[in-house]
Amino acid sequence: MNTWKPEAGGADLLRFINRSSQQYDPEFDSAIRVKYPNWFINTADEKKSLLLAMPVGSPRPSKHKSQLGRALVSYTNETKTYDSEFDEKIRVRQPDWFEDTSEKNKQALLAMPVGCERPQLRKSHLGRALVNYTCKSSIYDSDFDREIRARQPGWFVDTVEGHKTALSQMPEGCQRPSQKKSRLGKVLCIYTNKNNKRYDLEFDREIRAKQPGWFVDTVKEKQQRLLEMPVGCKRPDGVLGQALNNYSWIKNRCFDPKFVKVIRARQPGWFRHTADNKRMLLAMPVGHSRPDYGTHEYSALYVYTNKKRTGYDPEFDSAIRAKHPDWFVNQTKEKKKQLLTMPAGCVRPSQKRHPLGLSLGRYTNKTNGGYDPAFDEAIRKKQPGWFVGIRQGADCE
Repeated sequence: MNTWKPEAGGADLLRFINRSSQQYDPEFDSAIRVKYPNWFINTADEKKSLLLAMPVGSPRPSKHKSQLGRALVSYTNETKTYDSEFDEKIRVRQPDWFEDTSEKNKQALLAMPVGCERPQLRKSHLGRALVNYTCKSSIYDSDFDREIRARQPGWFVDTVEGHKTALSQMPEGCQRPSQKKSRLGKVLCIYTNKNNKRYDLEFDREIRAKQPGWFVDTVKEKQQRLLEMPVGCKRPDGVLGQALNNYSWIKNRCFDPKFVKVIRARQPGWFRHTADNKRMLLAMPVGHSRPDYGTHEYSALYVYTNKKRTGYDPEFDSAIRAKHPDWFVNQTKEKKKQLLTMPAGCVRPSQKRHPLGLSLGRYTNKTNGGYDPAFDEAIRKKQPGWFVGIRQGADCE
């Protein structure tokens, strides 16, 4: 019996079958409930009936991925929802579901080849079992713990000496373990950083001699790449952008005053201050178009002229409005006009990537302070596809 329920499209499903949602579709709701009744199991009796109706010998439903699996655990363990009568029936009908698998798991773990990769905790049931049996929990097994650690010492590199041994045994010239993704990468930084309390001078010398490629000075390389970027180009993001922030922020341990002096002289546009932004905006000629959404100029203008923002400047606000009154026409009316003039059947503007997407949500959401019933009715009539979670037609210009 199919008890699967959609995960990736779960949010869309809820919108269409929830009567309090604006996108509720009664016809779709009726049809989907008829076709997939198991998606809408809401009572304990229904769940118990479905569990008892499953074929003898069928796989036990997963408590992690199945609603019935969670219900089975709840009704057969001594909890508030325990049902002794159902427990007795289901154990008679599906004895395999209640076998003690711990011994099988332990034998399977001990049978794995020496030196093989440790089973992953999140992707393997043996990985979860290994943690349960070797960590002091309710099912901890000291004998198994001792035996598996002796057979697979590489699985338990959790001590200082274990870390150092594992790092020392890595092949020469191999890639340095990631500080963000690897436990060994994190401890490598700890044991080789002179400013750390756990710094180990002897280990630091040994690992640097064996793995010189792990300790190449990337700071000078990144600084050189930043200095070689064309004058007036956009401030970098990503790895170089983060490096620039580190080297130019005085409170960062990587702050480099000499580099900052050079880069500020070469790329003044990367280090604009509030006063520079305001002078730049006021210097724009009369009739100049309002800065485009997403640009640095747009963000600055929004911050300095919005009374709700901490950066609001009433003096600048008055001056810029006097010089560029066209920049401050009723934006709400203009946005609604733009939305209504979009081609029928085009893709709904993205709430995250399109400047009109966020506005559309405000004007059509009854719980929002900007809701406009007249506009809502008009846009739903012209663009019905925008409100059923289906994107069809040509892209909006």
